[in-house]
Amino acid sequence: MLAFPQELRIVETGEVVRAGDICRAGSPFTRYTRRIYEAQQQQLIFAILSDGVGTMAEARNCIMRVLPDRVLSIGWIIANDELLKSVALGDIPAFVQEAVAP
Repeated sequence: MLAFPQELRIVETGEVVRAGDICRAGSPFTRYTRRIYEAQQQQLIFAILSDGVGTMAEARNCIMRVLPDRVLSIGWIIANDELLKSVALGDIPAFVQEAVAP
């Protein structure tokens, strides 16, 4: 998951969910969350980009409402320019590079 200030991007599916619509019934995020946590010992990882903490928190709270009786594992990292340089993938999508550029 890529958490931006105004949206959440689901990397695996390519879907984008606007902040405020993350927990809407039938949203791409709620569908994806249910699918991921159907299996045991699964985890969502959020990369927080460009002040996306609020979006990540909205998504985390949504997961807890959608799956109230599940033990959840949620991870997160702050994906700033220095982190992306250290990853050295060479093919970081342009929208991610633009979000963390100074």
